[in-house]
Amino acid sequence: AGSVWLTWTNGVDSISAAGARVTGLGQVQSFSSPATMPGSTGCAFGDIAIGESGQVLVTYQTNTGNEGPSAIYTNYDADGLGSGGFANAKLITNIQVGSFRPLAAQLQRTIDSEVALVYDRTSGPFRGRLYMLYTDAPDTVSNDTDIYLRNSNDNGTTWTAAQRINDDAAGRSQFFPRFAVDPTTGLLAASWFDCRNDNGDGLAGDTNNIANDDVQFYATYSSDGGVSFVANFRVSDGTSNAV
Repeated sequence: AGSVWLTWTNGVDSISAAGARVTGLGQVQSFSSPATMPGSTGCAFGDIAIGESGQVLVTYQTNTGNEGPSAIYTNYDADGLGSGGFANAKLITNIQVGSFRPLAAQLQRTIDSEVALVYDRTSGPFRGRLYMLYTDAPDTVSNDTDIYLRNSNDNGTTWTAAQRINDDAAGRSQFFPRFAVDPTTGLLAASWFDCRNDNGDGLAGDTNNIANDDVQFYATYSSDGGVSFVANFRVSDGTSNAV
């Protein structure tokens, strides 16, 4: 929408953002002075999305520094590069994945919710819809982490209930999700690391005879605005572990 934005965690553990006007290919004007998100003190690990009218939404989670629990927040700027600025932090959901949560598959580096945002800016039937993707779990110690989607048709004022999009049986880890909206078709695609095939049996899906600590890469997509998804499909040829 004629602008490019960055968001980051700054040195005092709060969330900042800045934007610049784009007037043509490679023609980027100066970035605005960084704006600190009101209410974001003690938060980290965020994402940002730009709507078709230049509106901006920032998201992040509380920086617990451990397994959790945590919470996901957003700040909305209705006029982007205009003078309006970002509104106060809005609580979206409480989650059980902290900012440095160890999993059997990611003990050293740990995981966070990896909360992410994307707008549908196509000319299709879901134009203007906003999507949020993140990782959650039933509690702060379980290795049963899953990928969840919510969507909003009012720039994040209200959201649908969380929808689990990995379709495996319960008990295995899924983490580090990413997603995007195809700018032509409007298809919503998501992918993530997935431990569903690690049975600890030394067969395909396992590297060390320990269950639920080896990953493959899985994906899915939705053609109806995130209402339903096709069966998850494996993308990676091989299996890997954190070592």
